[in-house]
Amino acid sequence: MKEFKKLKEKYISQFDSKNYEEALKTILKIKKLKSDDTEVYFNLANLYEKGFNDYKRALVYRRKAFKLNNTNIENINRMGILYHKLGKIKDAKIMWKCGFEKGDYVCGLNVGETLFWERQYKESLQVFEKTAKLKKKNLYAIYMIGRIIGEPLGDVDKGINIYKKALKRKVTSNNKQEVMRLYIGLAILYEKKGKINDAIKTYKSSLKVNHDDCYVYHNLGAIHIRYLYDLKSAKEYYKKAIKLNENFIKGLYDYADLIYKNFLNKSYDEAIKTYESLIKKGENKDFIYMRLFAMYEKYYKDDEKGKHYYDEVMKKRVGNDPYKLGRFASEILNSGNDVLAEKIYKNVLEINFNLSQAHNDLGVINFRRKNYDVAEEYYRRAINLNPKIIEPYLALAGVLRNTKRWEEAIKVYKDVINMNEKSREAIINLAYTYDIDLNMKKDAERWYKVALQIENKCSNLYNNYAFFCEKSNNIKKAEKYYLKAFEINSKDEAIFNNLISTYEKLKKYSSALNLCEYILKDNPKNEKIKYKLALLRQIQKSAIH
Repeated sequence: MKEFKKLKEKYISQFDSKNYEEALKTILKIKKLKSDDTEVYFNLANLYEKGFNDYKRALVYRRKAFKLNNTNIENINRMGILYHKLGKIKDAKIMWKCGFEKGDYVCGLNVGETLFWERQYKESLQVFEKTAKLKKKNLYAIYMIGRIIGEPLGDVDKGINIYKKALKRKVTSNNKQEVMRLYIGLAILYEKKGKINDAIKTYKSSLKVNHDDCYVYHNLGAIHIRYLYDLKSAKEYYKKAIKLNENFIKGLYDYADLIYKNFLNKSYDEAIKTYESLIKKGENKDFIYMRLFAMYEKYYKDDEKGKHYYDEVMKKRVGNDPYKLGRFASEILNSGNDVLAEKIYKNVLEINFNLSQAHNDLGVINFRRKNYDVAEEYYRRAINLNPKIIEPYLALAGVLRNTKRWEEAIKVYKDVINMNEKSREAIINLAYTYDIDLNMKKDAERWYKVALQIENKCSNLYNNYAFFCEKSNNIKKAEKYYLKAFEINSKDEAIFNNLISTYEKLKKYSSALNLCEYILKDNPKNEKIKYKLALLRQIQKSAIH
């Protein structure tokens, strides 16, 4: 007995100090003293799993322990985890269900999560609801309930209410991480509903719980670029995210992409630095090298660095493959170097004339130059070569609208809708063509309604439809849709000016005043809004007297 106790203490010391080889020798000595013992099997399993990452051997000992004692919840859960790591999902679920049936909420969480990733959403929801009853304060179960109801099952309002109720609980050091999940889940549902301002407020509220969460800053950056077109703020949020976690790979990509794709303040040195840091971290995607060459070639004229990346792309990654060469040309095009992109695309067509994307992108280059006839020719050629790709149809319709051939543009948009009845871009632009270009109210109204059924996050759509309603003297309806546009993008000057003007027409002076004050909080230097605020105060004062 003394020897067993001594060996056990020795094993614990060796394991804790990560001296796994010696720990294994010690536990095998213990096994000789106790040849068929659950505790010995637990320790062997733990050692092989955490010390040697040998999941198969760990599972062998977990199963031996299970045969001796099939009620040990921790062992049941670990068996499920090992099966899952080995890709045996069915066996993992069996073990977790076994633990769940014995009343363990952790096994319940694992069952629910597995069902969720298998897209068995209703079954997953049932498990999480039972799990939440097992441990009422388990916020992860509540988070998943809100997520399932609000996202895949589509009841966004119910999901929002679940999160809002859960967030009334007191934040503690123990539940901080789960509270952050709830905030993020709530923000995502607000975004799904098209309430972008509420999503932003929710993310900012979460930072009061944990101001060092890189994912929150990253999501704020994504929202500012996706809906507000606010490149400056997006850049700062992404920058904050990667400063908090310099190994946040997606954050690094998105930060560099934002600068590269939007010509942001000509700060290509930051994009170059970030892409090169990704290479140092082991990222090896072709487009990184393509973009680095594009930036050195266009903006820095660094022959040595440019040649290095050009050789890397052409000799090791592209060669004479027309598809890869086309991708290279596309990256050059995105950097704004149309001349070089055009040259490479023409080389692509010499190798393979039938690549529709090359014709499409040559159309883009000529459209930028306002060579509409040439652009149209390339777009039509791209369509003929691959009639199933929608991109050149939409581009062609853009040429037709620019050359005032609206009936032809309408036909092209309808061709796209016949191919894909939920084509957001075709439907929205069809509504704009009938409204803005042709002033055909009945057709415009019809297509606006279709557009509004499939799109709830486009501030421009809501703003244009509100203006359409205003032109039709339906001011109350215009107010409703200007408000929707403002909920998505409160920084767009056209939107908030339209909303203020609508409030004035409806004699809602208090609402107009409140809106002006809200805008000035965000931008105190907006002189037009300062003037409007002073004017509204005079009008309101006159109305009272």
